[in-house]
Amino acid sequence: AGWVDDAEDYPLSFAFFSGANALNPGAVAGNKLTDVWLSQGDEENGYNLTCSVTVSDVLGAGATSSIVVVVEPQPEEDAVDNTIAALSTVEPTDTLSVYQLLAVSSNVAGGLSEVSEQAEIQDESFDLLLSAATYQDPT
Repeated sequence: AGWVDDAEDYPLSFAFFSGANALNPGAVAGNKLTDVWLSQGDEENGYNLTCSVTVSDVLGAGATSSIVVVVEPQPEEDAVDNTIAALSTVEPTDTLSVYQLLAVSSNVAGGLSEVSEQAEIQDESFDLLLSAATYQDPT
């Protein structure tokens, strides 16, 4: 984005987004994000999805840079099994992965035509959420 900051205004924080959804909510210290779960892109726009990063200093000055990626949906016959497998194997202590996977699983469930398949994904999502909540600091 061509933005340069003074060293006395460090540390910088980094917020990553997929569309309007934060990919690293509450954890903006790291300057990279790996192993990201993305929801499918906008069908009406060729499955394009805008991903961005906003870099800010301690005074609130910053800049945003974006890139458009194509994220196509899974075939419906694979979506349920793949989503259930991911939900059941993600480490519940990995807050960022849990957050991203819950967003993706919600997107997958919402696109399914079978209510029973939607319910199966929702049940696994709730189980993961309950498990992850036990590892959160209550303060």
